Amino acid sequence: DMQNFKRIVKEVIAELEKIKTLGVSEDELKKAKTKILSDFVFSSETSEGLSGTLGSFQLVRGTYKDIIWYQKKIETATIENLIKVSQKYFDFQKLVAGFLSEKKLFDEKDLKALLKDLKTKSSPEIFILDNNLKVILYPQNDVPSIGMTIAFPGGLRFEIKETNGLFQALTLLWTRGTKNYSAEELTKRLESIGTTIKGFTGRNTFGLNAISLSSKLDETLEYFKEILLNPAFDERECEKAKPELISLLLRQQDQPLSLAVNEFLKLLFPDHPYGLNSAGSIEFYQSFTCEDLKAAYKNFVRPDKGVLVITGNFDPFLVKEKIKNLLNNWKIETKEEISEESEPIYPKNLTNRIEKETYQTQILLGFQTPGLTSKEKVALEVLNSALSGQNGRLFRILRDERSLAYVVTSFLVFYPKKSAFILYIGCSPEKEKEAISGFWEILEEIKKHGLLPEEIERAKNRLIGSQKLTLQSNLSIAEDLAVNEVLGLGWNYSYFYETLVKAVTQEDIKYLIENFLKRENAVLLVLGKNENRNHK
Repeated sequence: DMQNFKRIVKEVIAELEKIKTLGVSEDELKKAKTKILSDFVFSSETSEGLSGTLGSFQLVRGTYKDIIWYQKKIETATIENLIKVSQKYFDFQKLVAGFLSEKKLFDEKDLKALLKDLKTKSSPEIFILDNNLKVILYPQNDVPSIGMTIAFPGGLRFEIKETNGLFQALTLLWTRGTKNYSAEELTKRLESIGTTIKGFTGRNTFGLNAISLSSKLDETLEYFKEILLNPAFDERECEKAKPELISLLLRQQDQPLSLAVNEFLKLLFPDHPYGLNSAGSIEFYQSFTCEDLKAAYKNFVRPDKGVLVITGNFDPFLVKEKIKNLLNNWKIETKEEISEESEPIYPKNLTNRIEKETYQTQILLGFQTPGLTSKEKVALEVLNSALSGQNGRLFRILRDERSLAYVVTSFLVFYPKKSAFILYIGCSPEKEKEAISGFWEILEEIKKHGLLPEEIERAKNRLIGSQKLTLQSNLSIAEDLAVNEVLGLGWNYSYFYETLVKAVTQEDIKYLIENFLKRENAVLLVLGKNENRNHK
């Protein structure tokens, strides 16, 4: 359409600039590799095609044997390779443009105006140290502050029942003293330069976070290295930390929803790390020693598994040299490979009840669904967004229209191998059966007719808006890039998230319900009074 011509040119230029800065998504890269390699193979099926290919390589590369080299180059190409080559060749100062149309839509002056208005961002500097630590430097010059994250595979999915709470303890005590500084001295030194360094852990990863002023980056990097490589794990600090860790569990007991979810995950993922309590266990907190933490540190804190990200206002050239000097000599302390968690089995007990003398019954209906690196991940998030919240279908139908619920929502818990898709309602005991039926009616309705256009649009906007709000600080950006890279989503995953969300269709939603949210696979947990028993 001629009316959209200028807009199309502007969008094409903006997309090329985006590739220069952020590359492409992991999925786009895989598709491109598959297409190039398949075209290459099919073109060599005939003798004419093969001879043409061999001749081309002999002429251009000097030897036909470079066909194997070419295939390997395609197979091993990375997002970082694409960024480098696009920065080299997508130089808009050397752009040659030609337009063929019925009438003159715009001239060289208009094209220059489009290029002038183009907003450019600094590209991440990505490199790998000799010890295989991946480093991403992402300058953001808006505010004179720094966010820093180093992340590793770890967290709850690498625990077992006997060590449930290991990574909570490890990350709490990691920053409480080093071989050269006591906990008190380290705290004072960090406070004096306005820097905070803390450990973090989750269900899938763990690591260190730091925030500092740009002017104090050099000192912060020195202390970051000291904490990263020389933690003390002093027995006195371990004993002092035990009450803090136990209080984490006690605080959880004041949250009925958290307790219910813990019980449900235990049923959904029986005898598996995914079913453990993310806050840990009192048995572990009462019995662990710092030797346990030292062993975990040795096994999991290793450069070949880590990703270090620094964002904020800094000179990437100077920081790159500093990082090399500080961390290039960091050695792997163990040759043991970290064993990933096994594939979770499906539970045999699909219906469960925990009797409680309470005025409110809690009902959880859930399913094992594809994991966080699956192609269904984003569609699951859109469905969850459409069901949950005060504008969601669960709230509108089960609370507003039928007055069944005190509280009703849905949520997702993601792990690499599987995820948990859970519907939750708190209701009066006498409304239990009606509430469960309501869940199934809503799922069946969506499976047959899909979501309303306004529902799916609202769900997508909610996801996109929420994601943008969570990535406002330098630290949140650093942690996001590091964790996504460790999990295999790609460091630039969040920058393509909006596109992935917008691409979800009604058919994707129906497919999810039809294939993964089946009645025969549903796990049901009811916590509350047994009304049938009371009426015997």
